[in-house]
Parts: sequence; C-alpha cells; structure tokens
Amino acid sequence: MKKLTILTLLLIIGLGIFAQENKKPLTFDDILKWNRITETLISNDGNTIVYKSEPWKGDPIIKITGKDGDEIASLCCATNALITNDSKFVVFTIKPSEETIRELKLKKTKKEDMPQNKLGIYHLENNDIDTICNFKSFKLPEKWDGWLAYQIETEIVKDTNKVESEDEKEQEIKKESKKNGFKLV
Repeated sequence: MKKLTILTLLLIIGLGIFAQENKKPLTFDDILKWNRITETLISNDGNTIVYKSEPWKGDPIIKITGKDGDEIASLCCATNALITNDSKFVVFTIKPSEETIRELKLKKTKKEDMPQNKLGIYHLENNDIDTICNFKSFKLPEKWDGWLAYQIETEIVKDTNKVESEDEKEQEIKKESKKNGFKLV
C-alpha cells in the first residue's frame, strides 16, 4: 500500500514538471498585440454601447454594440466618440491611419498637404455613416436633441473676374487659422 501511494505521488509530481515545459515565454511583441479599452459610453436609452479598442501600436477601433452584446459596427481609425442625447447618432473623429502618416512624414510632406481628420456621424437606426472632411472640432449638447456644432476649414477662393476697387484692395480677406478662427456649422 505504501509503494502504491509513493508511486502515485511521484506520478503527480512528474506530470506537473512536464506541464511547465510547454509554456511559451511572454515577449514584448506579444504585449504590443494586446488591445486595451480606453473609452466607453452607454446611450441614454441603454440600447447602445460604444467603446474604443486601442492596440499599443496601431490604429484604434470604435465598436458599437447593442444591449444584447451583438456588434452593430466596427469603425477603424475612429476616436472621441459621443452619443447624442436622443440615442440616434454616434458622432466621432476619423483620423488618418498611422501607417499613412508615417509614410508621408518619411517623404517630408508639408503640414498643409497632410491628410486631415474627418467627422463621422453614424446613424444607429439606418446603419449609415456620413463623413465631413476638413473638420477641426465638434461639440454635442448634453440635454438637447438634434444639435451638433462643428468647425471646418474651408478654402477661400478669390473671384478673378471681378474688378476690385481701392477700398476692397485695402480690406484683406482674413484666412482661417487658430488666431482668426474657423467656419462654424
């Protein structure tokens, strides 16, 4: 009986030692592949959950899910998501991909020629996305429905056919900038 107990104990210890040898060590590259959740939102009616899954290196993804956990949409390169008060729209910023920015910086592209952010508006009832180019910032009211304010950068085009008077020559058109402001919609 003693021999059987000792043999069983040695067998259990031996299996524990062999099980430890098969594990792969964790490397820094494995950690870079992990995603972290950095932004979470729940709509006022409780039917929609929005969260941003962001890898340590790469482009973030905003995921929109229903209350039962089914994924409604997955939006790549999106960030700063907000849900409207009436829970009908998800408004977010679409940034250019990190790979595109890196390639353009290696080519020494001017700041004016770099791709700009876009404003994305996801309609939860129709599953449609509207995008607005050359946008700077946006705001949503906390308690009002149906309102969205955003700033865009527009190109100022001079009319070449028009003959300018001396008064108009003196009045210069101010270009949009941080100092002068941007168009508000």
